[in-house]
Amino acid sequence: MLLTQIDWSPLLKVYGPLGLFCAVAILLVSRLLTYIQKQHKEHIEVTKALAEETRQAAQSLADDARKERDYVRQLREQEVNRFLESLKLRDEKMERGFDEIVRVLQETRRK
Repeated sequence: MLLTQIDWSPLLKVYGPLGLFCAVAILLVSRLLTYIQKQHKEHIEVTKALAEETRQAAQSLADDARKERDYVRQLREQEVNRFLESLKLRDEKMERGFDEIVRVLQETRRK
């Protein structure tokens, strides 16, 4: 460590106790700033990773919602197709029934 490698007695004679205290304070603050910068970079990396995870989760939710919407749309289309088919069958039955009635009426008129 830097503090143990320095010969403190000449510094104490030149700068006095207040100067020595200021030098130590400057060293400690510089170390603290280095630590804070390191923590800040780590925090930024974590925040970026979290933002990316959030974006991916939102994209996944949007994809799931689209798939669900498409599935519901397909179910509705199938239901509509079944309904149209039932209407077609009903119309065919009614047409056959009317054809029979017309045929019977024509036969009764001929007689």
